[in-house]
Amino acid sequence: MITNILLLHSGPVREFSLYICSQEDPALPQSDIDSWCLFLSRNGIEDLTLGYFEFQYYDLPVCIVSCPTIKILSLRNFFFRFPVNAPPGGIFPNLTFVFFSRTDFEHNAAGIMGCRIPNLVELVFSHCNEVQKCVINAPKLESLMVIGSTMYRNEWSEWRWFLIHLPIIKTLCLSVELFVVRFFSFI
Repeated sequence: MITNILLLHSGPVREFSLYICSQEDPALPQSDIDSWCLFLSRNGIEDLTLGYFEFQYYDLPVCIVSCPTIKILSLRNFFFRFPVNAPPGGIFPNLTFVFFSRTDFEHNAAGIMGCRIPNLVELVFSHCNEVQKCVINAPKLESLMVIGSTMYRNEWSEWRWFLIHLPIIKTLCLSVELFVVRFFSFI
């Protein structure tokens, strides 16, 4: 149904939102998400929201990462793999706002878990795993929110990437679960 609607549409698609709310909704194959995102990336998408509210995760298609028109991105229950061959200027060339909810971040094939997002102003992580390992270079970052993530004391040093942004950040919200891990040895 969605494929038919997109194919019949003529002209740019500036905003697209897709929420799959329950197990009663049909599961989508990854290939559908891929083809819709490819269509959107070629037709001027500026504001993209994709959310699945159960425990099925989708891969964010590479065409979205390199899309020159996207400015706002909201994802829920997605896998985000950092691109191996990211352009020198960075990924998401015009992205200004990103909201990651229950998004899992994965190393790329080169073992890198980071990127440069040149125009990013606002970044929100909500209940995401391994946020502290996502090294994001965002020279225009003004707002950073990390909500509901888990952080262990021995992982504090992995937040170094975020420290370089402190001089320009105007809004900072950290609401994380902090676990102090102690190791005991019994003789």
